[in-house]
Amino acid sequence: MKATLQPIREYLRNVHSIPWLAETLAVLGGLWAAFQLWGYALTRDSVLDEGAYLYKGYLYASGQYQMYQSYGPWNYHMPLAYLIPGAIQKIFGPGLAAGRIFSIALALLTFLGLWLLIRRIKGRWWAVIVLWLYILNPATLKTFSLAVSQVLIACLLVWMLYLILGEGRPDWIIITGSILAGTLVITRLNMLPVLPLMALYIFWQYGLKKSFIALLAGALPIIIVHIWFWPDILQVWGWWLPRGLTPFLENWRIPEDYQRFWNPNITIQNQVASFFMAFRFHFTALVAALASIFLFPRREQWQKDGEFRAAVFTTSLLVVLFLFHLWAALGKNYCVQCLTAYTAFYSFLGLVILAQSFEIWRTQIPAWRGIISIVAILIISTGIGFSALEDLGARILDLRLPVFFSDPMSFNFEIERLRRTLSARYDLSNLQQRIWVSAAAGAFVGAAILVLGILINLLQKRLRVAGLEEEKKNTPSVAYSVLLCFFVVGIILTPTFPLGGGPYAYDCSGDALLSYKTAGEHLAELIPPGSTIFWAGELSAVPLLYITNSQTFSPLIEGSYSRYIGGNKDTLLRFGLWNEEIARDWAGDADYLLIKERYYEGWLKELVESGQFDELEPSPPVVDCRNDSRIHIFRRVPADQ
Repeated sequence: MKATLQPIREYLRNVHSIPWLAETLAVLGGLWAAFQLWGYALTRDSVLDEGAYLYKGYLYASGQYQMYQSYGPWNYHMPLAYLIPGAIQKIFGPGLAAGRIFSIALALLTFLGLWLLIRRIKGRWWAVIVLWLYILNPATLKTFSLAVSQVLIACLLVWMLYLILGEGRPDWIIITGSILAGTLVITRLNMLPVLPLMALYIFWQYGLKKSFIALLAGALPIIIVHIWFWPDILQVWGWWLPRGLTPFLENWRIPEDYQRFWNPNITIQNQVASFFMAFRFHFTALVAALASIFLFPRREQWQKDGEFRAAVFTTSLLVVLFLFHLWAALGKNYCVQCLTAYTAFYSFLGLVILAQSFEIWRTQIPAWRGIISIVAILIISTGIGFSALEDLGARILDLRLPVFFSDPMSFNFEIERLRRTLSARYDLSNLQQRIWVSAAAGAFVGAAILVLGILINLLQKRLRVAGLEEEKKNTPSVAYSVLLCFFVVGIILTPTFPLGGGPYAYDCSGDALLSYKTAGEHLAELIPPGSTIFWAGELSAVPLLYITNSQTFSPLIEGSYSRYIGGNKDTLLRFGLWNEEIARDWAGDADYLLIKERYYEGWLKELVESGQFDELEPSPPVVDCRNDSRIHIFRRVPADQ
């Protein structure tokens, strides 16, 4: 077998030795990623969080509000999530373009940090491999093209790892990395586990003294920010931490008996779909981590203690962050579909673990672990299919297949859509059909990969029959071959429809930067400075960035997410929240009502049809892919008319 592979090995050795090739491929990867990011920045609709970060950030940066002030906007994140995008707009001007261009810059800085990290710990070729595995996932690039906190967190996290990971790091480098770990926490509280895990790693690697110094350095930005915004910053902790474990935060929480308007009926089906959707859109990173855990090398296989400790740290960090965000998404009944977006914060850790451990993966593992890994593959592939029921299921049901009337050997059949066949023969609803066919498709792919892995394993054993006795002993187990096949097939499919290339939230068409700007400038032409504005846009508040010289009722920025049913008006307003009674008061006082077309209904419609408002020319659609995205503009009729 060695003789058979010798020419291939020789060729790869020659390619590997070309001094400039790896760096050239890395540069090409960066250019390709920049091109893709710009394309997604142009074509993706704005999400609610993006509008909130940009608009509230600008309100804070321009001094119109102070963070965590009573009777201001709703604040449920740490300050830098808002202040950084706000500062960027203060410098370059408010608008969607400034926020998204800044996000692209952060994404490229993230890719650079990842490349430098892997290059330092594993060499230039592993750096190129990891970089391309990361940027070949369209879902990651789509997320990073938006002005949301995912790309900011990923950037801070990768540079923190670059600074602290490995042996022999200078003290000032470790301190700088620790400050970045603290900065993660004052950007998003959900990154809180990073700092203590980092301190434990530094203690294991360098001892108590350096660990204590690192912990103090990481705590410094957290302490400064909490002193600056004390005590009202505690409302962030009150929002995210379990009420039963933190009764001392009750003064910074809405009373428990207050009922939120946004209270979706979350089913087990929703939770399962959300879980596997994270695997679908972050397949390469999560499966790389999972395979590395199943095949994690024995302690004696690591050449250096520092490499082993670093791998344990990055693996622990990914597992803890995944479980932490799993609880936040599926356990809090707030945003069950957010797990995929949350995973973008840290998904690259799976690729770091891959680079750290792949060359010494255990090719032979105990039977029980092999069985668990194979079962996991079948469950994940089936689950990914199930999570794609809205798009993959619909495509499968539209397939035209032959339907035999009686005996298939008679060739008496007609061609009809699978959807019609299932409806006629099994009396399944459309939802049931999509669930079953998409899950079956995933299970079929998983089974096919299992068979492929077994065949490859048998082929390897057959080729080694005539080999040396040592080669026979080192023949990979079936589980190793199947895991590797699963991972490789996933890499190939990641840019395509079944995985990361599938339809992602807020995919759109046209030039979103231009359409939002056009709609915003239309508002600015019709609404004079100093006007009070009632916003009923419900989704992204980006159009308000073009009329920042007017006064808005800031709790409306999050739409239904910040709305409550009933409750004390003063209590709600103190936390930046609202109910229908408050909204009616605001609408009655506003100079202008801005209502998205699809929300022009109910009491708002009755109000504008009462004769108190004149309708002006509505804005153009804020995005080309939604005809109902026009903003209706209503001006209050002066009292003397």
